[in-house]
Amino acid sequence: MVAHTFSRSLALRRAVNALVALALALPLIGLSAFSAAPAAAADCRAYHTVQRGETLYRIGLKYNLTWDRIARANNLANADKIYAGQVLCIPASASATPTKTPTSGPTPTATPTATAAPERIAFARGAVSGSVQGTVTAPARKTYVLRALKGQQMTVEVISPDNKANFAAQGVSDGQPLKRLENESRKWTGTLPANQDYLITVAVASGTSNYTLVVTIVTP
Repeated sequence: MVAHTFSRSLALRRAVNALVALALALPLIGLSAFSAAPAAAADCRAYHTVQRGETLYRIGLKYNLTWDRIARANNLANADKIYAGQVLCIPASASATPTKTPTSGPTPTATPTATAAPERIAFARGAVSGSVQGTVTAPARKTYVLRALKGQQMTVEVISPDNKANFAAQGVSDGQPLKRLENESRKWTGTLPANQDYLITVAVASGTSNYTLVVTIVTP
């Protein structure tokens, strides 16, 4: 009889202890569930479950947010008191002022160096030659033009200190080259291919040079 009573008392005590433990656990469970739920926010763009060892700062880096924005979105009075398993509201990024894309306008083109109109070489009445003097500075060029007939023989020579100045010659209408600048000779003689103006261009490879240009035209 005593043993039976003791057994019933022990069972009753265990039941009471279990109820007490459950009663103590319920507030904690409720508190945990409440804390884990993120603050209701219509602008949550994501939810993040806190991992062991994470801080708000590290979480903010993942979402390109500052830690205090996450703290405010979750009503966290103490940003250090977060725990593994807690679910945090990740607020939407603040609407940044969009960077204004420059309007692509037409690409400005480099203004070409102004080139003076060719100077016309005129012979004195009855003369077969004429000359002009000038100064040329690279990369600019000086141009001259004169009229001549097909079959006439033209001689062009440029004279300058140290032979710095050189020249090119070509027909204006047909564009046919008679002498190119690559030709290092400072004097050229040839038979003209057509009745037209002929263009003579004086240039220097570098620096500046004074020069005298002499043109002779004879009819064979």
